[in-house]
Amino acid sequence: PGTFTSGYNTYHEGTAPSTYFSSDSSSYSVLLDSNKEAMLGHTVTFDLQGHGSAIDSQSVVSGGKATEPIDPEATGYTFDGWYKEAACTNAWAFDTDTVTADTTIYAKWLKNITAAAEDVTDTYDGEAHGITVSVSDPASGATIAYGTTEGTYDQTSSPTITNTADSSLTVYYKVTADGYADLTGSATVTINKAEVRVTAVNQSIYVGDTLPD
Repeated sequence: PGTFTSGYNTYHEGTAPSTYFSSDSSSYSVLLDSNKEAMLGHTVTFDLQGHGSAIDSQSVVSGGKATEPIDPEATGYTFDGWYKEAACTNAWAFDTDTVTADTTIYAKWLKNITAAAEDVTDTYDGEAHGITVSVSDPASGATIAYGTTEGTYDQTSSPTITNTADSSLTVYYKVTADGYADLTGSATVTINKAEVRVTAVNQSIYVGDTLPD
């Protein structure tokens, strides 16, 4: 039946190798794959756009799919996905997008918001008390929404409590701004009972009388 022997030749600049495999029988012929790109594949590069640690490039056969790398991290930023262009307009879908040429995939980053709210502890004074969220970055343009249930931010100002019977109230907040990653948090408002002192005096008091000081 004949035997096949392996050979090797560099595939270079579109020139087919003289032999990859050869046969000693005229009854068999050896077919060479003339698709250089399919054989050698393409290089997929991950551009982190100035943040995070470098990610190794990948070699992907033509028509194949790149493997999604572990999400990169960078101080002060939140990673927001991989995109087909530096402007981060069209997301790269690793499960469906195929590689047909050397390709660069771009990381999208959102800057982290810097904001905080302190717990509030007050004594009953008949006034309503809520929380204050202080935003330092961005300096302007941030929007704050509030709620009394985690994950639901349906109020534009802080919920409040007045009566000590309410004991305490946890207020949840969400800070948003263009170009920034959303920030969520919570703070608790506690109203303590006011102290009332009553001094007894040896004095007759009648209905309708004013209590003495």
